[in-house]
Amino acid sequence: MYNCIMKAKRTGEGNVKTKHVSNAAARDEVSHDLKRRKKLDKPAQTQKERVFELVRSGKADTVSEISGILNLSKMSVYRYVRALAHEGKISKTFNKLYPYSEAEIAGEKSPVTGKCEICSKQITDERLKVVINFKDGRKLQFCCAHCAIIAAVHSVDDLNSISSIMGMDFIYGNPLDIRNGFLLFKTDVIPCCSPPILVFARQSNAERFQAGFGGDIISFDDIISHMKF
Repeated sequence: MYNCIMKAKRTGEGNVKTKHVSNAAARDEVSHDLKRRKKLDKPAQTQKERVFELVRSGKADTVSEISGILNLSKMSVYRYVRALAHEGKISKTFNKLYPYSEAEIAGEKSPVTGKCEICSKQITDERLKVVINFKDGRKLQFCCAHCAIIAAVHSVDDLNSISSIMGMDFIYGNPLDIRNGFLLFKTDVIPCCSPPILVFARQSNAERFQAGFGGDIISFDDIISHMKF
């Protein structure tokens, strides 16, 4: 009789232990299942978001590059680019794409502060200000395109280390990489340093301004060669 009771107790203890193990395994399985479901429920990144991420990260800055990376037609990429530009997230100048900063996307205007890296003049005019952005994250700001180009020629060891040279269209104030702009050199209008270099997004606007105030319309590469004295 005693042996039967002890056997029953041992059997009962075994069942309790087995039950505890079984419950723990069940909890682990439920936890794993919840994590898996949460991962599956996470919305997939849209193609438009992928396009923006490529431009924002600097991995691609042309429609052709994005088309190749995402295996999309150029027409589709153009559609997403137009939507992102309309939302104020990127800027398109000629064949280059540039992301706006988080502050600019939020509608905040960056303050015009600091001194020019070349002439030490206080930077006060957003329309004339130029910023050289490097691929390693460094930035240099200048009072105008004249000083920015002097820096590019004489202070930057490798022009390939530059990701963008951002300025503004002299007439409309739209941001653009001045390397893709039309530069009016030695015009009679001298808003900052001399000889003046005014930046235009469109050749027709540069030509109209040239007709009234003179100067030579040249490309960024030409002016770089000219200023290597």
